[in-house]
Amino acid sequence: MKKSILIVAICLLVASCDGKQPVEEIVAVPDAQLSGNRGQVLSTIDVPGYTYIEVRNNGRNVWLAGTPIEVSVGEIISWGDAALMKEFKSSALNKTFDELLFVVAVYKDSHESQQSN
Repeated sequence: MKKSILIVAICLLVASCDGKQPVEEIVAVPDAQLSGNRGQVLSTIDVPGYTYIEVRNNGRNVWLAGTPIEVSVGEIISWGDAALMKEFKSSALNKTFDELLFVVAVYKDSHESQQSN
């Protein structure tokens, strides 16, 4: 009897686990503070030579690409001059971006840490 209860408990525990890592909660910054070349990091993808960064900016999601930089989800960043590419196909990601901003530099909110080409 005790073994069957233990087996049922283990099965319930395994069934409740979906294999996904817990998602870090993001404290949303008001859109009014994310205007111009400033955004809140939603996700990042690193590939050789580039970091792709998805940010919330002016009430919409925008993808940036620039030199490799470590930024965290939820962090506020800003960026320098950018070139807009439409329907950009990344061969490294096998993904097409409707719009992608290739940025010259990414700055962490404090502007103390800078990455540039």
